[in-house]
Amino acid sequence: MIQQNPVSWIWRFAFPASLILNCFLIAWVASHGWHVDERPARILANIERNLDPQDAAAFRGVMQRAEPRLAVAAQQVTDARRGLREQLLANPYDPAAAKRALATWRAAGNQFLNEFGDTVIDALGQVSPEGRRKVVSNRSGS
Repeated sequence: MIQQNPVSWIWRFAFPASLILNCFLIAWVASHGWHVDERPARILANIERNLDPQDAAAFRGVMQRAEPRLAVAAQQVTDARRGLREQLLANPYDPAAAKRALATWRAAGNQFLNEFGDTVIDALGQVSPEGRRKVVSNRSGS
């Protein structure tokens, strides 16, 4: 009687299933992932809502001056997300190209988050200490 090697079962069924699941998850992230156009606007609106008019104006001024730079970074994320989607749907599928597109999307997303975060920190530097306390208290739920 010939006994099957259990490792061959893993390579035959589990490994392909894992690859399919990973491809699905990457496609899902690429098509339904975080859209940089929506969330930052909500964050900024929440911050401004907790500030008095003078602090809100100072905060808004810094954010508006940075808007062109943030728009470029957001567009790079959108373009990179589109490139990743194209690679995931390409026929024939090229895993190396898909990985490069994923790396580009990650880098663009990180660049946007860095630009956005640095700008928010700079903008909060123009807000009174009481205004910053209000923002932090609101964000932390305390």
